[in-house]
Amino acid sequence: MPVIEPLSRRKAAAALVGATYGVGAIEWLNSKPLTAADLRGKVVLVEFWTYTCINWQRMHPHVRAWADKYRDQGLVVIGAHTPEFSFEKDPAMRDKPVPFRVLIDGQPPGQAHGADIDEQGRGMLVEPGLYQLVRQPQPVTARLFDIEFLEPGAQAYAFTFS
Repeated sequence: MPVIEPLSRRKAAAALVGATYGVGAIEWLNSKPLTAADLRGKVVLVEFWTYTCINWQRMHPHVRAWADKYRDQGLVVIGAHTPEFSFEKDPAMRDKPVPFRVLIDGQPPGQAHGADIDEQGRGMLVEPGLYQLVRQPQPVTARLFDIEFLEPGAQAYAFTFS
């Protein structure tokens, strides 16, 4: 699936029809740049996405399946990366893993560790996305949660608790 990166939604839409919109670089990551002539007679789905959007993460496997299934019938799916956070805009940051450590009440999480850390609370930030750090066993109680990034490079992160 061709990917355009990074630019605003408006710039991406303009790029697809060969227009120039404002200032900003357009980089096609895994195909040659497509023109209106390349797309004539095709069904085109433009997927605007960002690494940290849970809606995109849930939807993307289905869009990829459509692209694979209907490619021979003329479907072209173009992914336009529209970064929300600064770390998503800098390709060099995406390629640099950042180790981190999680503590619960000042201690390693042990059996309460999530899928993305070990029992000692060690994990590696390797790409933008959602990381499961803790799976608190019953009963759920108030706890002090600490995360320490052990090297520079983690520029933005968000936590959700449920």
